[in-house]
Amino acid sequence: MNQKGFTLIELLVTITILGIITVVALPQVTRTSVGNLEKKYQAYLETVEYTGKIYNDSYAEDLFGDKPNGCKIIKYNEMVDKKLLKDIQIKDKSCNTDDTFIVVIKNKDKYYTKAYIGCGDKTASGVKNIKLIPSERTGIEACL
Repeated sequence: MNQKGFTLIELLVTITILGIITVVALPQVTRTSVGNLEKKYQAYLETVEYTGKIYNDSYAEDLFGDKPNGCKIIKYNEMVDKKLLKDIQIKDKSCNTDDTFIVVIKNKDKYYTKAYIGCGDKTASGVKNIKLIPSERTGIEACL
């Protein structure tokens, strides 16, 4: 008799090969996914930094008046209120926290800006599992 189909051995070998391919490929897929998330956070950090420069260009007189030197913190909500910034566009993630802000330092007629973001998982009660980018907060103590 001429029967068409696969034997049990052929099916087991095929399933085993697919399992091995999955085990080998899964860590690479995970690394790529995590790397892409990091790139999104870095791109958002650059957006916040650029927003700080725009905010400073528009409102420097309000921030420092006639003072030759100074240091100010621009909070996330202030940038959103002025329609200069939106929240990060990643599903179930938010940077709408007190850990997202810009430090603007005026030294004579030069301005320096540094952005900090704190992003985490959106929940009904706020944002949890916050990751700070950049992780260090050195140099901002003078403004606090």
